[in-house]
Amino acid sequence: GEGRVDAGKCRADSNSVAGDTTLAAELRALMRRMYEVKKDPVFTDSTFSARLAGDGVVYAVHEGRGAAGRLAGVFSVKGNAGAVRVPLEDGIYENLAGEGTVEVFHGVMSLDGEPVVVRF
Repeated sequence: GEGRVDAGKCRADSNSVAGDTTLAAELRALMRRMYEVKKDPVFTDSTFSARLAGDGVVYAVHEGRGAAGRLAGVFSVKGNAGAVRVPLEDGIYENLAGEGTVEVFHGVMSLDGEPVVVRF
């Protein structure tokens, strides 16, 4: 179907992820972290919304029902660093998609080009 990739037809060359062991290791680590995030109870029964938050930046929210909570994701689809306005309270949030924390100050989050997922 449209948008699907047949893994059996993919080939690795010198420009592929498979040819770059550092990039491959980083992607494996990211996929492990995102797998853990996906196990969060908020995904059991939630509503999802997404919008553009800047040039090539997507802001997405899973809002769980009841006590499940809410998760927000901020993704630079171009992998660019920058600042983006987000509808989150000012504070420091654990980045569930990466290592460390991210800060929201005056409604603005700084991005380093890597995915950010926070609980709020």
